[in-house]
Amino acid sequence: MPADAPPTGSPGAARRRVLFVDDDAAFLEVVTGLMTELSRGSWEILTARNASEAFQMLQQRPVDLVVLDVEMQAIDGVQVLSLLNRSHPHLQKAVLTGYATENYRAACLAQGAELFLEKPATPDGWASVHAALHQLMEFPPERGFRGVLRRVGLTEILQMECLGRSSSLLEVTAGSLTGRIFVEDGQIVHAELGEYTGEAAFQRILALPGGQFVVHPLREPPARTIQNSWEFLLMEAARVQDELRAEMAGTSPAGEGAPVEAAGPAVVEEPTGPDRVADLAVPAPPAGAFPEPEPSPQAIEAPPAPAASGASAAAPAGQAPPPETTLPEATALVICDDHGELLYEWNCPDRAAWVNILEFVTQKARRLAPADEFGEFDRMEVFEESGRRLIVLRPGFAVALAFGEELPARPARTPAPGRLRENPAAWGQWLRRQSLQPGVVLRAIRFADRSVVSDLDARDFSAAWLDHAGRTVLDTYEVLQAHRVRPLRLRWRYQQVTLDCARRESGAVLLLFRRSADPVPEESVTALLDAFRSLPAPE
Repeated sequence: MPADAPPTGSPGAARRRVLFVDDDAAFLEVVTGLMTELSRGSWEILTARNASEAFQMLQQRPVDLVVLDVEMQAIDGVQVLSLLNRSHPHLQKAVLTGYATENYRAACLAQGAELFLEKPATPDGWASVHAALHQLMEFPPERGFRGVLRRVGLTEILQMECLGRSSSLLEVTAGSLTGRIFVEDGQIVHAELGEYTGEAAFQRILALPGGQFVVHPLREPPARTIQNSWEFLLMEAARVQDELRAEMAGTSPAGEGAPVEAAGPAVVEEPTGPDRVADLAVPAPPAGAFPEPEPSPQAIEAPPAPAASGASAAAPAGQAPPPETTLPEATALVICDDHGELLYEWNCPDRAAWVNILEFVTQKARRLAPADEFGEFDRMEVFEESGRRLIVLRPGFAVALAFGEELPARPARTPAPGRLRENPAAWGQWLRRQSLQPGVVLRAIRFADRSVVSDLDARDFSAAWLDHAGRTVLDTYEVLQAHRVRPLRLRWRYQQVTLDCARRESGAVLLLFRRSADPVPEESVTALLDAFRSLPAPE
């Protein structure tokens, strides 16, 4: 298991570079002094008052961690997180805000934030913030699902070019139509599409129904027809896009077939030269692109189902036949490649949410557990009231399947203040009274205040790592709920270790680690997790 991190500021600790982004200059001055003092000088603190300054700094030097505010002028923290996911997918990101609402928390976690923290008002609170950020940097992300290719649209490309104060020419092609957008020092100065120029051309380019675009080095525009800021242009384009797309739907060249999806999501390749190319739509795979796979030991296991009519498999001679079962039918399916590109989807009205969940789980799964102890990650299982979901990773692709009915979204319940208080000592006694399942390595409860109790010898599991694992599970619950998935229990299955977990309304998380090779009665695991989730807090 991971060892505890060395004390911050110790001679062996590597110097970290942390960028704080906030539009409050006084706050940036305070946080610079506090974090320098708390880190004993081992952190180099950078500050930026807006997203544009932040992107310029990221272009100039490597950064270990970006800490963002949510409420900022022009472009808020959630939007900045989305852009950072695309331009710097492996950069650690945290949110530090005075607006710590559940909606903001879910949105930020879904957009790739590793931590969502409230701005403290006491010295102890600042010490806790520093400790959380320090621990986050002790678990750096691995290269994973987002990879080299990333799903972005033309709007996101424009935002990144403008925020970085770049100078470029975006050439957009859809069928026989070709449009150009000129960006100079982060400002959009000209656009042209056929007979249209200026803002009218810009709005029509963003409404094109698919195609591809190329990012060229800037050349002198034929005119300067746009004076408004890029933020205003993007907001105005979003307002008129629907009617423009309806107007332009009849302009698709004959023989092109039905219009493809609107310009976004897209595929963007990392630049390998002066020009960068991107497709604005992902075509559906041809018939037979996904043949029935050959059976293998790594085949996706279907969830257990009640016995039903149908012939049972023949048993070898001398053995009793297996119980009669039928495989449940999948109700939805998404397949992505290991770069995050959508390869196939079936029966998924909100496929962007599915892809977002796949990206999130894949990143978290590789960071949750040490590969040398747990082995390769296999799948995550989400148990809901009405069904079950599987998120499966294999070399080269990731799969999400749903079994059962998808219930309509309902607002999350806000726990009463009295129910937020938990007694760790009482929960520790409760845990030790529960029957121990065979093969269990450790049972631990991580509380909202980051304290941890366990019922077995946890010397091989550092307190920092258990806190990290509990926070990862809690974040997963938040992101799933933000995408209309309401889990009762989660299961992270690795080659050697399986982690079952459940969450209480207070934010306390029960973690049950067991060896994957050992047969454990499913009923006993479910009963323990459900009891933890629903029982009144012990006194």
